[in-house]
Amino acid sequence: MKKLIIIFILFTCVCINIFSTEAVYAKSNYLPNKTDTNIRILAENLAFLKILSSEKNSEQKEFIQTKIDSSEKIIKSYQDKISDSDLNNIKKHLKNDEIITIDYIQNNKNNLIENIDKLNLPKSISEFYKGFLAELTRLYELKEKYPSEIAKIDENEILGFELGKHIVYLTFDDGPSNYTGKKVDILNKYNISADFFVVGKNIELFKKDFMQLVKSNNEIGYHSYSHSNLIKLDKNKQYEEIVSSKNLIEEKYGIRIDYFRAPYASRNSISTELINSEYKKHILWNIDSQDWQSTFTEDIIYERVIRLVHLYDGGIVLFHDNNLKTQNVLEKIVVNLKDSGFNF
Repeated sequence: MKKLIIIFILFTCVCINIFSTEAVYAKSNYLPNKTDTNIRILAENLAFLKILSSEKNSEQKEFIQTKIDSSEKIIKSYQDKISDSDLNNIKKHLKNDEIITIDYIQNNKNNLIENIDKLNLPKSISEFYKGFLAELTRLYELKEKYPSEIAKIDENEILGFELGKHIVYLTFDDGPSNYTGKKVDILNKYNISADFFVVGKNIELFKKDFMQLVKSNNEIGYHSYSHSNLIKLDKNKQYEEIVSSKNLIEEKYGIRIDYFRAPYASRNSISTELINSEYKKHILWNIDSQDWQSTFTEDIIYERVIRLVHLYDGGIVLFHDNNLKTQNVLEKIVVNLKDSGFNF
């Protein structure tokens, strides 16, 4: 018991350290062409590799090494695609603190990884990736209880890394809500679709919004009936949350729901078995917008999503349908990613 109390206190301190202060992000300019996007993907991975390299001897060195390997692989696949003229062109549109990374790429073009210690990151970019690494490490340490975007526990799960290059899935949890219709309008305006993981008990509360969603070209997934933490429920209760309530919705509204997302990404062998028996795939995520953070402004959410989509060259982005900040920033995110050559 004493050990559990100590673990809880340490976990609380980590969360406070990561989330209690407003994040510091370097405002980035993204130009509407794929050459710029390729440079961004390279630059973001170099910045992350710099932070990872400084942490590779930490207690989580095995986990850190997997991230190092991933970033190095992406860097190697992009460094030969970029010419000096491309780099000189993008520098015309950047601020001084961003030019540091571009200069590094130009000066170390053939040995980017080997000379990573020479890269002097601007403070705001450094703070972003230090915070991001702390967040990933926290999730990794908790994965036995709450497996999240860090690791799969079943082959039927999709995290986002499996998608092809320049592919983005926008996903919205916890709807329908009185913001659903506006999001559908924005997606229609740009001729793209997204995945809405609805909570069963919210459907009758926001029936009009749900019907607009049903009539749209977006995918409807299920997010359980009451947004309960599944691993705290017995098998019968999990069945109600995952299967029987979903079947009633399909019958009532004449729709088919093929995809599931567990609340909090919390699942165990019981829930995994039920999900696999009833759904084509269990859709999770690898990019959390953290729009639920009270200290995160719309600008912070925007910058976080754009930076991480470029870092991973696509992926599955987690938003929340019942969040006004998400609604307000959605169009700006869509325009940026479309202009950068990402496909939805």
